Amino acid sequence: MPNTMKHFFSHTINNLKIKHKLMLLYSMTFLVPLIIISGLFISWLYRTLLDWESMHADTMFRRTESAFCDILTSVSEFSDRIYVNKPIQDIILRQFKSTNDIYTAYTTISFLDDFLRTYEYIANFRLYTDNQTLLDNSYIIKTSGAIRQKSWYQTAITLKGQSFWTYKRDSITNKEYLSLVRSVWRTTDHTFIGVLSININPFYINKMLNNKIFDTFIVYNGRIIYNITGVTDTGCIEKILDMVKETNRRKINIISVDGKRAEANMKQFRPYHGASDMFTIIYLIPMKQLTDATIHVTKLAILILVLCFILSAVMIFLFSLYFGKRVQKVKTGILCVVSNNFEIPESIGGRDEFAEIYDALYEMSVNIKRLIKEVYIRDIEKEQFLSRQNDIRFKMLSSQINPHFLFNTLEHIRMRALAAGDKDVPYMLKLLAKILRYNLSVNGNSVPLISEIEAVNNYLEIQHKRFANRISYDIMLLCDARKIQILPLLIQPIVENSFTHGLESKTAGGFIYIEIKEDTENAKPLLIITVRDNGCGISAGKLREIDDSLKKDTAENIGSSIGMINVSQRIKLYYGTEYGIEIQSTPGEGTSVYLKLPLVKNGEQI
Repeated sequence: MPNTMKHFFSHTINNLKIKHKLMLLYSMTFLVPLIIISGLFISWLYRTLLDWESMHADTMFRRTESAFCDILTSVSEFSDRIYVNKPIQDIILRQFKSTNDIYTAYTTISFLDDFLRTYEYIANFRLYTDNQTLLDNSYIIKTSGAIRQKSWYQTAITLKGQSFWTYKRDSITNKEYLSLVRSVWRTTDHTFIGVLSININPFYINKMLNNKIFDTFIVYNGRIIYNITGVTDTGCIEKILDMVKETNRRKINIISVDGKRAEANMKQFRPYHGASDMFTIIYLIPMKQLTDATIHVTKLAILILVLCFILSAVMIFLFSLYFGKRVQKVKTGILCVVSNNFEIPESIGGRDEFAEIYDALYEMSVNIKRLIKEVYIRDIEKEQFLSRQNDIRFKMLSSQINPHFLFNTLEHIRMRALAAGDKDVPYMLKLLAKILRYNLSVNGNSVPLISEIEAVNNYLEIQHKRFANRISYDIMLLCDARKIQILPLLIQPIVENSFTHGLESKTAGGFIYIEIKEDTENAKPLLIITVRDNGCGISAGKLREIDDSLKKDTAENIGSSIGMINVSQRIKLYYGTEYGIEIQSTPGEGTSVYLKLPLVKNGEQI
């Protein structure tokens, strides 16, 4: 049974077109897993966003609690500064006899105005004192019998300097404030000074709570002291107060606010300083607000996924069509080559694997055409090449030394020998013998550069003896000539050409300079041989003819010449067409010939 299923599956897949295989692959490996993953993702996203909204509400709780506690703590610290302030204590305990003394004393506590400007969340503060010789101002107030009867005043006396919070009406502004109250005693002898009441600025609290995104209540002693919502629903307010009466420090209830369901989050805390009851912060979060963002993001995610499904299906369909067309182009090219039709388009465009396959197919067709052509002409070209090479070699060997030079030298030696027994005669004969021996010994293979230089030096020395002071020479070696190999008889024909066409007509001051150096700045290191003379030079027209002859590579162009063309042909045949000769010449000033050869050391090209 497994083999049957495997055979059926293989047979079905093998019979499908490529575009159908792509669609099947897309459905099995992408579409179905994506649908499953999308469902799980949307479910996870919905739960995560709900948790995030709840966590955001909890964060807002902590921020509000922290900000409110910071205010309460700062007010407590302010009360400590007033409590220990000696100038204030001295003024309150002093019995004044005149009004001017009181005003003068009050000027010493003008810093209280700066205190209030520093603590912007403090609306005002009152220090109630029993010293009846003082005058009332915005800070120091003489205690009346009505004030002594207030519960907060009596509680402050009872707590002996410990602070506590209360919500009360101010005796001057007649407004209700959340106030920090404490009795003040001199620290040295514990003399009673008065009762300090610091009122928190409700505007500042309202501004702080208005920055929150949820409806916010602050409850103290069973009373809503801050309601930054505008909620007037009596049932809602009663429900909130009932929640506060319960003992839980954190509770979440669902209540109705103006006919709409809302989540009421409650948290209770006690200030760090003083003896006070619990404060309660309550957030009302509309259920619609809690879920709207989550539902909106979930719908957006579903919409994006649907669009992705549609877009991916369209793209895979278009891609399968494009894929099929490229397969058909490759198939057509292969069928043409199989049917011996090698004239196929050069490219199908693009750089993908199909383009690479087609490029290889096209290259194969070109190679086949070239091989077919080479089969017909290879033997003919081989014979032509061998014939040309043999012709060049024959002319090189048969004309290594200019007969005119040889006969003139022998005649000169004869005349010198007839005239008298000169020491130069055997010397020149020795040099001539070396030249003849070297020319006859070479066979077309590479020789050490030092051997070629010695042969050229012998030739130049004979010419120097012939022409005496009319012609001089110098050879500058800028490389190790013992390690470098060179094709033989390349330099001597160039030097001979300089004598024959450049210097032979000079009556004095003729000079030949030979420089040999390595050029390693190129990608392939070169051996540069320069032969420079100060002869008659070459005209521009003649120089163009010579350059054209040097660029031609057929045996017919050599003719009977044995000079620079012969050398150029040998260089190109032996080393390659990228090497050869360059000529620069100025009529009346001289000629420079440059031989550019590969740098070969110890039998290996560098």
